[in-house]
Amino acid sequence: MDTKYDFPGRRDLGAVTYNPEVFLLNLQPQGPTVERTVDRILAKSGRTQLEVSLKDGRYQMNWDGLATVHDATSKVRLGDGRERSASDYVSHSAAVASVSDPLGSGIRIDVRHKKDGEPDLVTTFWMYRERPEIVVQVSAISLKPISTDRMLPVVADGGIELDQGDSPEVLFVPFDNQNRVRYNSRNWSDEGESYEVGGTYDNRSRHGLILGSLDHDTWKSAVQFRGRSGRRCAKMYAYSGATSSWTEDREPHGSVSGTIIRSPRMSVGGFSDWRDGLESFGQENGLLHPALPWVGNAPMGWNSWSAVKLDLAEPIVLAAAYSVQQLGFQYVNLDAGWTNIGDNEIPKFVARIHSMGLKAGIYGGPFSAWQNSLDDKVEGTNGKYCLRDIVLKDHNGNPFPRVNGGWPVDPTHPGTRMRNAWTFARFKAWGFDFAKLDFMELGALEGRHYDPTITTGIQAYNYGMKEVDEGLKGMFISLSMAPLFPHGYAHSRRISCDTFADIGYSEYLLNSATYGWWTQGSLYRFNDPDHTVVYKPVGDPIVSEEEGRTRLTASVVAGGMLLTGDDVRNPDARARVTRLFRNQEVVRLARRGISFRPIEGNTGAWSADTFVLKDGKNFYLAAFNFDREKSKVTKVDLGRAGLGGGSWRVTDLWTGASSAAIGTLTINLPAKASALLRLEK
Repeated sequence: MDTKYDFPGRRDLGAVTYNPEVFLLNLQPQGPTVERTVDRILAKSGRTQLEVSLKDGRYQMNWDGLATVHDATSKVRLGDGRERSASDYVSHSAAVASVSDPLGSGIRIDVRHKKDGEPDLVTTFWMYRERPEIVVQVSAISLKPISTDRMLPVVADGGIELDQGDSPEVLFVPFDNQNRVRYNSRNWSDEGESYEVGGTYDNRSRHGLILGSLDHDTWKSAVQFRGRSGRRCAKMYAYSGATSSWTEDREPHGSVSGTIIRSPRMSVGGFSDWRDGLESFGQENGLLHPALPWVGNAPMGWNSWSAVKLDLAEPIVLAAAYSVQQLGFQYVNLDAGWTNIGDNEIPKFVARIHSMGLKAGIYGGPFSAWQNSLDDKVEGTNGKYCLRDIVLKDHNGNPFPRVNGGWPVDPTHPGTRMRNAWTFARFKAWGFDFAKLDFMELGALEGRHYDPTITTGIQAYNYGMKEVDEGLKGMFISLSMAPLFPHGYAHSRRISCDTFADIGYSEYLLNSATYGWWTQGSLYRFNDPDHTVVYKPVGDPIVSEEEGRTRLTASVVAGGMLLTGDDVRNPDARARVTRLFRNQEVVRLARRGISFRPIEGNTGAWSADTFVLKDGKNFYLAAFNFDREKSKVTKVDLGRAGLGGGSWRVTDLWTGASSAAIGTLTINLPAKASALLRLEK
């Protein structure tokens, strides 16, 4: 079968006989090289190597001295439910071309797999001169339309192997941040999957393999590791078409149809430091799909949720506004419950906030509804639609039940679009500067959408988020509960679920920072550590000042977007907020909005207790004691923390105390306490 499919600029190596037997193709100066023999292609770039067999279409990836992916192939599950494996096809030919794209300059290798009576499969590889990753994609090609709900660019039947470590970690990255989900570094024997990105590494040497999806327009993707013997994993899969309880889906992943169907590009890279690998993965995604730009520092101010929850009233907000003004912060943000103020009073309220030289924030949920009945009318639609119309449907046409407390609405339905356009127009007309958007993950659920061209949840989410971006243009957009991907539609995203004042919340927040710090600057301009409550949430007991200070330190480490969360009508709460948030050294660091790196990555479902941030020649180091009763002595190896040798002058940003450290830094922490230190030569 000849499908007339071609690759722009290709150089077909399968149709030419070379003499001598080995043909070396160097497409770019100092770039990747391709060596062709009768039955294989060998591509090299630095310490990265790709070998493809033209006998069976299988491939191997290797990062010299770091990691190896053995005996891999690609697969596609078509509409009849059967998987087609490239290695089962009978002929395999290759084409090579030079490329220059947002990831850099390099080569592209297309390996075309053919078998009579089956659609062609094409496994495509990209290698770049300046990057250690190999990017892999599988395509299914047919003269007649076909469909698929599962594409597997990387199926490592031979498993993967690390060069060091007998008890490697396997990274679990959650699909979204709902329901207080935790990141997890766990053993290979715990079979499961990680969403959009995953990896395995030896924490002692830090050598590891990071892999994940680079395209987020159509598919939900996942990475799986299966079985372990020493430092070798028996099988590894990177695939698109993932659904599970972690994605909160009740319906199977939607199918994609056409004559040419492509999986997302999957990035696979071996690294001497797994942390570099995650940052590089984030950078790749940021280059292909840039973060929504924001000029200026991290937003700082106050958010109403912790202080009063739904009992929001203007006197509470005005007290907070005066506190924000005195602290030199900017934003006064209304969370859920803002409707208590009343539509007629809202413009006056915003004007008053602006008259104080401050900015005002508002709350919304474009993909969720909270009415009591499906027969309730939808706001902004002039009575044309009721909730039953716009709620997402299952594949039998039945309305979805509530998910996470709210009704999931279809981003493509005209009623949803009218409601959102009406809501956003009101936010803009009222003069709001900041929009917190919640329960966004409901817009990415699989189901039957009103627009028949939208067949997957991620397609629907992108559809809806483009209208969100347009409707709120000019405002700071902050996502609360939301998928990690797709990105590029908001300036910030909550790095975790809700966090309050208790030490347990600080630990939970920092679990997300331990394994998700790398999203700052690449996917989102800021990682949002949620409202920083240092005294008490409404209905909860007062925490100690040490505990409150730890909560603030955790916010600085996690992303620095400081929004206070206490009811400052209480004089004791107001006094503590003033004491802690007037520490100019701490606030100056937070304003930069840069997430700290974890020093260790073997903490399972818990947080690391030490984090570091490089600042030119200087460093900032944070240490935490999450124990509620016992004190703790933490010894930090400065070399392992990345500081190198020599003597360091250490300044405690909270107390101002100075000391010196050579080689090892010893930190004594009472229960629930933390330290935030600057180290200078």
